[in-house]
Amino acid sequence: MAAEQPGAAEGSVIESTPFVLKCPKGTRDYDPFQMAIRQRVFGIITTCFKRHGAVTISTPVFELKETLTGKYGEDSKLIYDLADQGGELLSLRYDLTVPFARYLAMNKIKQMKRFHIAQVYRRDNPAMTKGRFREFYQCDFDIAGDYDLMIPDSECLKLLHEILTDLKLGNFVIKVNHRKILDGLFAACGVPTDKFRAICSAVDKLDKTPWETVREEMIEKGLTGEVADAIGGYVQLSGGSDLIEKLQMDASLMKIKDAENGLNEMQLLFQYCEIMGITGQLSFDLSLARGLDYYTGVIFEAILKGDSSSPGSTVSVGSVSGGGRYDELVNMFDPKSGKVPCVGFSVGIERIFSIMEARAKEGALGDIRTSPTVVMVASAQKELVKERMKVSNMLWDAGIPAEMSYKKDPKFLNQIQFCEQHGIPLIVIVGADEKEKGGVKIREVNARREAEADIYADKEHGGRSFRNEAVLSSMGIPQIAVVCGPCTAGGAYIPTMCDEAVIVKGSGLLYLGGPPLVKVATGESINSEELGGADVHCSISGCTDHYAPSEEYTMSLTRSIVESHNLSEQTTLSRHNTIGVLANNGLLDTTAAIKGTHFIRLCDIRNIPMIFLQNNTPSDEEFLSPTGNGGTTAKARGEMMSTLSTVNVPKLTVIMGGSYGPSSFAMCGRAMSPNFLFTWPHARVGISSVDHLMKAMKIEKSDENYEQLKQKYGEQLISHSSYLVDDGMILPHKTREVLSMCLEVCFAYPKVTRSRNNPVIRM
Repeated sequence: MAAEQPGAAEGSVIESTPFVLKCPKGTRDYDPFQMAIRQRVFGIITTCFKRHGAVTISTPVFELKETLTGKYGEDSKLIYDLADQGGELLSLRYDLTVPFARYLAMNKIKQMKRFHIAQVYRRDNPAMTKGRFREFYQCDFDIAGDYDLMIPDSECLKLLHEILTDLKLGNFVIKVNHRKILDGLFAACGVPTDKFRAICSAVDKLDKTPWETVREEMIEKGLTGEVADAIGGYVQLSGGSDLIEKLQMDASLMKIKDAENGLNEMQLLFQYCEIMGITGQLSFDLSLARGLDYYTGVIFEAILKGDSSSPGSTVSVGSVSGGGRYDELVNMFDPKSGKVPCVGFSVGIERIFSIMEARAKEGALGDIRTSPTVVMVASAQKELVKERMKVSNMLWDAGIPAEMSYKKDPKFLNQIQFCEQHGIPLIVIVGADEKEKGGVKIREVNARREAEADIYADKEHGGRSFRNEAVLSSMGIPQIAVVCGPCTAGGAYIPTMCDEAVIVKGSGLLYLGGPPLVKVATGESINSEELGGADVHCSISGCTDHYAPSEEYTMSLTRSIVESHNLSEQTTLSRHNTIGVLANNGLLDTTAAIKGTHFIRLCDIRNIPMIFLQNNTPSDEEFLSPTGNGGTTAKARGEMMSTLSTVNVPKLTVIMGGSYGPSSFAMCGRAMSPNFLFTWPHARVGISSVDHLMKAMKIEKSDENYEQLKQKYGEQLISHSSYLVDDGMILPHKTREVLSMCLEVCFAYPKVTRSRNNPVIRM
C-alpha cells in the first residue's frame, strides 16, 4: 500500500506499515472485573493508611529532569525522559518518594505523615506474568519529621504488616537491614569508601542472582577475591534478634562506628516490633541492600513466600513492597533549611494485583461485583417509564446507587437477567397496582424474596413504615436513624428498629408520650431531657448507640457509620473485624438482660464475633424468688438466651469470677455452646454460690457439719476444668493472647450459618 505524503518530492511515495491496534509495551488495559479487584485492593490499602492517621497529597506525573537525576543509582537509566518542552528538560516520575521530598523542601514542611497512590513510569524490561510493567501504580506511605530513634520506622513496619495481612496474600516475610551496618561491614572487609555504593548495588542482586555471579561482579568493580569472600561471609546471613547479638560479638565489625550504631538501632527496632507483635514475619537479612542512593538508615522489603492454599497458582511475584529511611533527600533540594528526616515504604500494587486476579479467577475471592449499583428500578408492564424515572430520581437524590433500563418498555426478564449478570442485589418493581397505592415492591434478586414498600411512608398507612423497617432488617439491609429532634408516639419506634441510632444532646428526644402527658397520667413533673433525652437513651435504656454533642458532629459521625457498614458489599469475618464484648460484674438484672439481648442481636446482624466475660453473684432475692419483679427478670434472661442460641457469629467465654445459675446461661455458659470457654484460676461455677446453697439447705453456721459441708460444696465449684466442662484454665495476663488464637481458629473454620430473619428491635 502506498500513499503520497504532503511536501514529498513530485512522483515520490512513502511506504506505510499496517497499523497494529495494541497497548504499548509494558502497559495494559483493565476490564470492569479487573478494575473491581483493583478497587478492592486500593480500598484495603487506603483504609490501613488512614488507620494510622496519614493524609494524602498529589504531585505532577512529570518532574524537572534535574529533580530526579542522581537519586536512583544504577537504576537512573530506567527514567523516561521527555522531549524538550519550551526550554524545560522533563522526565516522568520514577517513584513517589523523590517528588514527596521535593514537595517538602519547596513548601518548607518539617513534619508530615502522608500517603500517595499514583502511577509511576520505568523504562524496564516488562514481565507481565510477574506484575512488572513500565506504567504502574505505587502506594506510598511516609513519615517526615525529626523524631526519636526507630519509633516511626517500627510504625512503618507495623503498617506494612497490616496491609499484607489484610490483603490475605498468603505467607510473607519482611526483610530488614540497615545502611550503616552495610557500610560498616564493607569497611571491616576492606572495601574502599568510594566503592561502597557500587558494591551495595551488587549485593542488592543476591535475591535474584547466585553468590558466585555477584562475587564476579564485585571483582569486576575492583575488589580482590579475598575482600569479596569476606563480604560473602556476612551478606549470606539472616535471622532475628539472635543474629544482631551475634554480630555485636564480632570484634572486627564493632570497631567500625557505623556498624556499632546500626546494630544498636536494629536491636531497638526489633524490641519495638516485638511489642507490636510482628517479629514472626521479620527477618534481619544482611543481603538486603536496596540499590537506591537516597537511603541512609533502616531499609526493608516485603517478600511473598507463596500461598499454600493455592498450590496450582502460576503467578510468581516475590517482592511486593520496599522502603527505608532517607534522612538527606529533602536536604538535597533545600540545603539551607536543614534536614527533614523521613522514613517510608511503597507497595507495588501491580504485583499484588497479579496474585489477586489469579485467585479471583480460581474463585478464591468470592463474588466480585463489577457494578456499584445497589438497586435496579424495573417494571413488568408497559407505559411506566415515567414512574421508573420518578423512583430512580428519588433513589439518586437519597444517595443510593440505582439504574433503570433505557428502553421505554423493557422486558421484565431482561431486567432480571441484567441484575444477575452485574450482581445487583435488589430490584424495585414499579407496577400499575403499586402506582395506584403510591408504593413499590422490593425483590431480593438471589433469594427471590419480595416485600412491599411505600414511597411515601406513613402518608396513608400509619404503622406501615414499622413493617417496612422490620422486613428490610430481616433481609440484612442496614438502617441508620439520626434523632435530631423529638421522636414521639409512633415515631419513637423508628430509631429502636434501626441497626444504629444517633441522638443529639439537647434536641434529640425519644419517648411515647411527652412531659404534659406524663403529668396528666401520673401527676409527676419531669422535663423532656430526663424523660427521653440523649443521656437517658445512651446510658440507661440502650435505645440509641451514639451520643452526639451537636448537630454538626452528628453529620460527620453518621458519615463514618455509613462507611463502616460498607452498604454496597456484605463483609465477612476477618482478623481485623470489630469484636463485641459483653461483661457483667454482679447480678444480671432485667435491664442488663434486655440490653444484652439487643447487643447480641446487633453483633449477629453486623457479623461481629462476641466475647463474654462472666463474674456474677446471685442475690438472696434471685435465689429465693427467681421470677422476681413479676417475672420480668426471668423473661428478659430467657429472651437473651433465646437470641444467643441462634446467632451465627463466633462466641468466646471467659469465666473470671463467679458463674451461677440463669445468669451464667445468658452470659454464654457451656450450655449455650460457645466456640471456646475458659476459666481463670479463681473462677467458681455452679447453680449457686456456696453461701446461698447452705442457706437453701437450711444449714446454719452453728451446725457442727457446717464447715465440712461448705468445703465439700466449695470444692465442687472449682472443679470445672477437671471435668473437661471448659476448654482450659488460663492465667489472666494470657487472656488476650489465648482469645486471639481462638478467634483465628474461628475465622479459619467458619460454622455453617443459618439465614437471618430476625429484625432489630430495641424496646
